[in-house]
Amino acid sequence: MKRIALKRITLLAFAALLLAGCLHVENMHAQSPNAGASDFEKPIRDYEKQIVSWEREGDLEIALVIAVIVFGPLISLFQKWTSQWAKVATIVLGLATSIITGINSKAFTADYRALHLAAIDGRAITAQLWPMAGMLSDSHTSDEVRKTTQELYFKKLAEFPAIIARLEANNNPPPTASQNSDGGLFSLPRVYAGSAPTLPAWVQKPPSDDYGLYFVGKAIDTSLAEAKTKSLDDAYNRALRRLKASAPNVSDADILGLIKASAIVQDSAFAYDSNAKGFAYYTLLRLAKEIETIGVKSLRTVAVVPPTVFKRKNWRPGDITFDKNSGLWVLDTDGGGSSLTVDEQHTAHIETPFHLKRPYAGYALTANADSVFVASYSQIGCVVFQYSVPAKKTSQRVMGSQERCTGIATDGSAIYLSMANRKEIRYWNNWAASSSQSWSLPDMDEPGPMVFDDIGHRLIVAGSSGKAYAISIPDGKQQLLASNLGAVTSIAASRFHILLGSGKKVLFLARADNSGENPPANLQLTGGHIVGVAATDKLWFADYDNQLVEGPFPLI
Repeated sequence: MKRIALKRITLLAFAALLLAGCLHVENMHAQSPNAGASDFEKPIRDYEKQIVSWEREGDLEIALVIAVIVFGPLISLFQKWTSQWAKVATIVLGLATSIITGINSKAFTADYRALHLAAIDGRAITAQLWPMAGMLSDSHTSDEVRKTTQELYFKKLAEFPAIIARLEANNNPPPTASQNSDGGLFSLPRVYAGSAPTLPAWVQKPPSDDYGLYFVGKAIDTSLAEAKTKSLDDAYNRALRRLKASAPNVSDADILGLIKASAIVQDSAFAYDSNAKGFAYYTLLRLAKEIETIGVKSLRTVAVVPPTVFKRKNWRPGDITFDKNSGLWVLDTDGGGSSLTVDEQHTAHIETPFHLKRPYAGYALTANADSVFVASYSQIGCVVFQYSVPAKKTSQRVMGSQERCTGIATDGSAIYLSMANRKEIRYWNNWAASSSQSWSLPDMDEPGPMVFDDIGHRLIVAGSSGKAYAISIPDGKQQLLASNLGAVTSIAASRFHILLGSGKKVLFLARADNSGENPPANLQLTGGHIVGVAATDKLWFADYDNQLVEGPFPLI
């Protein structure tokens, strides 16, 4: 009778183990997608499927732990029996215990406590997502409420990958909002004092999972605070370029607004770059994957306006500039200063309100809110012409006797000139200033085209040897940005890029780290010699060979 009872106990133990396995298998094959769910509900249902999987996986792990606990006393009990059946049962239970122990250590995503905690956290997220999805699916929701709800919805979705990362890291959670370097009271970024190999792996290869989109922003600057800000901007820009491809008819501003409102800074790191003589800062940005499939596509679309071609008989552009107040201006090869505008019917207009006096040869132009400045050369030397837009009058000043100035820029008040023969930048605090100051550029061969970069508060100037430098204001410190640029004819700065006209190309440098970039796919050049570029968040270019100016082209 005792032997029969022991057999029954053993069979019950194995039956319990088999039942737990069946429940786990059932979980793996159940949970079909919910037909008819709205686009905003489907991600939540997918998350809930994952949560149920964690719960059942944790339950199975507990069942196996109980089985091991039960098998231990049975083995001890059977060892007291000398019958062949008891010996076989002892061996079988011992093997089962070893197998279950191996399964527990290798086959599960995490410890059952971590799995259940992940399920709890996941359900806290889905509980907040459901009412948001209801509001977004309701056609009666106002546009203002919809915009705010959508931003909160995608930010909450982006929290889910952190739970997955925590499980994969064996209960070592990634930095939370209070631990990251995105401005929390006690936040400090990771510090790496050595070289690039000491940086975290995501710097070279962003994480990848089924729930998130990851973007790594990089920036180099002598100021750690500036490097941090530029790094985040670079991450935003990379996200914008990715999402823009999914919604080409949505404005950049709307996409960027959604990104900033719903993104999470998952991690950050920096190291000192001895080659660049500045801090290299890295930011890991996380977005919910659904922002690409349903997020940007739910934003309002805008009409795509094709670029405008400015062209006139016997008119050949030599340089262009743009100011947000005075507009787009062109210096032509005959010394004419032209204002380019487009009316409501998208018709191009070229008006030429001033000309340089002969025998002055114009080299470059720049503009501020109320004036256009032209750097020119004659036998006298460097002469700058000012055209007052409100007064519609032209004045001139000799800025360098028997000297040649080939580039000009303004920060809105001060006037900067690149003096090619003297290898220096000369500047006046304003147009009426009687005296000038200068910065020597001994490492540059004949400084030429120049632009004031208001974001970086610096000048960017290119030399005849194909190198571009940044000149910080007000101290005049130099930083080499790039080499092998060819014969640069014009420079412009946008929010994310430095643009250089060179030969038949417009070269793109990433503002974040000065690395070369591919131009946007929508930028179709006309095949001639590019002599001018101007930019804000859009680009215009001047083609000398084809005698035209074309733009604007969106820049992302």
